[in-house]
Amino acid sequence: MDTREKTYRKAFVPNALVYKVAQVKISKDDRILDIGCGVDEYHPKRLRSHGYTCDGIDLSRPDLTARGKYDVILLSNVLNVQTNIKDLEDTLNLLMQYVNVGTTIIWNYPNTPRKMNITDDSMKAYVLDRIWQGDYGHYHERLGGSWRGVYVTTVV
Repeated sequence: MDTREKTYRKAFVPNALVYKVAQVKISKDDRILDIGCGVDEYHPKRLRSHGYTCDGIDLSRPDLTARGKYDVILLSNVLNVQTNIKDLEDTLNLLMQYVNVGTTIIWNYPNTPRKMNITDDSMKAYVLDRIWQGDYGHYHERLGGSWRGVYVTTVV
């Protein structure tokens, strides 16, 4: 079991930007995975209640499992709470277990809390480099306006 401390702010979960973007980007036909869904699986439960197929996994819930490849993967406030490069690499390796050509990854790297001193551009480089290491290409978009700080990366 992973012993990393989980940063979980229940007050922010209902307003998480990754999920607001996901509501525009996903369809009922998509298989969705929420990495770092939290102890209560807030967003996977919410998406399932609206007819979506959504699994969630979280360090605090070893009973939750993910199987196969997914069409959409959500990472909301996950990368910013990694405490060191090894944990970040482990998280990205976990992510890569579930991607395939066509998978859309919706993720963020908010300014707070950040547990490592890595810039936005450096984090983007880590994520995109890990996709390249998996022999995939990508189409990458950084959103602005009210969705500022959310990234949409499609594996090609």
